Amino acid sequence: MLRRILFCLKYYFFLLTFFVLQKPVFLLFHARNFAPEISSKDFWQVVWHGLPLDFSMSAYLSVIPFLLVCISVFKNYGMLRHLLHFYTIFIFLIATILFSVDLDLYTAWNFRIDATVLIYLDSPKEVAANFDCWLVVRQIAIMLATFVLLLWTGRKYFWNDFAQFETVTKKAYALVPLCLTIALFYPIRGGFSDATMNVGWVYYSENTFLNHAAINLSWNFFNSLAHGNDTFDDKYRYFDENELAAAVEPMLPKQDSAFVQVLNTTRPNIILVIMESFSANAIAPLGGEQDVTPNLNHLSEEGILFTDFYGNSFRTDRGVMSIMSAYPVPPKYSVMKNPNKTANIPNIGETLKNAGYDIAFYYGGDENFTNMRSYLINGGFERIISDKDFPQNEKPTSWGAADHFVFRRLLDDLKRETHEQPFFRTLLTLSSHEPFDVPMPTKFEGDSRDEKYKNSVYYTDSAIGEFVENAKKEPWWDNTLMIFVSDHSFPFPEGIENHIARRYQVPCLWIGGAIITPQQCHRPASQIDLCATLLAQLNLPHNEFIFSKNIFDSSQHAFGFYSYHHGFGMKTADKFCAYDLDSEKIIDNGDNSLAQQGKAFMQYIYNDIDKR
Repeated sequence: MLRRILFCLKYYFFLLTFFVLQKPVFLLFHARNFAPEISSKDFWQVVWHGLPLDFSMSAYLSVIPFLLVCISVFKNYGMLRHLLHFYTIFIFLIATILFSVDLDLYTAWNFRIDATVLIYLDSPKEVAANFDCWLVVRQIAIMLATFVLLLWTGRKYFWNDFAQFETVTKKAYALVPLCLTIALFYPIRGGFSDATMNVGWVYYSENTFLNHAAINLSWNFFNSLAHGNDTFDDKYRYFDENELAAAVEPMLPKQDSAFVQVLNTTRPNIILVIMESFSANAIAPLGGEQDVTPNLNHLSEEGILFTDFYGNSFRTDRGVMSIMSAYPVPPKYSVMKNPNKTANIPNIGETLKNAGYDIAFYYGGDENFTNMRSYLINGGFERIISDKDFPQNEKPTSWGAADHFVFRRLLDDLKRETHEQPFFRTLLTLSSHEPFDVPMPTKFEGDSRDEKYKNSVYYTDSAIGEFVENAKKEPWWDNTLMIFVSDHSFPFPEGIENHIARRYQVPCLWIGGAIITPQQCHRPASQIDLCATLLAQLNLPHNEFIFSKNIFDSSQHAFGFYSYHHGFGMKTADKFCAYDLDSEKIIDNGDNSLAQQGKAFMQYIYNDIDKR
């Protein structure tokens, strides 16, 4: 019986050791970018505070082996040993795959891997386009090396113990491993208190990166997978209905009163350019680097530049919905992936179409990525130009057609069209998406992610400059408004903290012959405010965009709201607050009143999604 007890203990503590050792590896892999001043004390604190999730995940994975040990008291068949070996190899493989993928994804996503990654797996071509060959080879090598090491040490430590169990004459002895199995539910649950195990248990620091390092990524992945189908009405319950109504009321749009008219016509042609991953830190007039976007820098002097403008989320599918539907998509959920929801959410394309506009959407990539096609069709777009409409020689990467080809296609189409009615064109760029492979000579030397990112942004900016220069020669230019806005920001420079407002600040620029006077707008705002702001200029109703405020109306409450994978931020003219949803704490001593507003806004968003 002693062999069985020792086997159970060995199995559990072997898994625990594996999970504990992942933490210093993760820290060493990322510390240069996210915590350059990390100390040996930080290593020990990360390991110590991460133990609850390590204990829990080790216990989850030990339940089946412990039960097999119980059964072996009655039937010591070889089948049990084979079943144990198969199960162990399987969990080793899954754990090492998660470990290797997480090491690389954290650099771009700034959160530990969870079920969100599965959202994008139905478009494998686009997923593959995110990575260069060297990174893929490196991560596969890490995965294989870790897997082989686990198998080798497992064989040395406990692998053959199962075959050496002695015959047990008293079947009642099965109660001993059964009790050990039952005992596993203590670390699984995290004790006997009312609060069960959750990610917030391991949060201990003001440094978000150190909190992330303490997370057991396997526990995080499977927990999010298990709760992926939770209903919306049980998320983020901070207020009762009366309290919620009072808390959220100041943040919701009011009826337009006196607002500034910035256009010289109420029926301009409109070209909306949604720029992939453009961040304020790359735009000189927004306090960014001087020479990354020379064309946008120049155009900012002849249009309306919004200097305190924020992306509402961190991925393209969420950013597009924030811009075109004024819908602040919450963390850990892609509304665009659910056509039943998007069919009941307004879209500025449909609004303009009903107002007499001719509408079309241009994108050099796959229109089906994250269900974008269904979203666009639900939004009234019947003409969608995508990668299949471009010849192969204009698609230098697996993402699709390079940006300058897409801009040229749009301009050529506009030249051929008669324009008997005003037109609305939306163009979504893609060349500044990882892996930043662009068809131009290198502008910024170096192999770092920052240099590659700057090169890609410089290339797209060049395509924008060429497009605007040629558009100015067209007869429709004097009656046209062009809007340039980013779909989301990018963590540039590398290592910028994930929760701060500057991380989510993006460019928003209006130019064109329809602009009355070049100016700068300093009121805090975000992507969800574009719909109301534009439609008000056109004298069109915008009540259905329930989250959108007219930026040019001084009576509206001015703020920028953004959400990231495990939190949200609120930014006003003089206050800022970031709130972590896992630990349920304010970060960096942010303003508590803004935290309460943000919590109310989050709850209101989820209430609305649930009803759609």
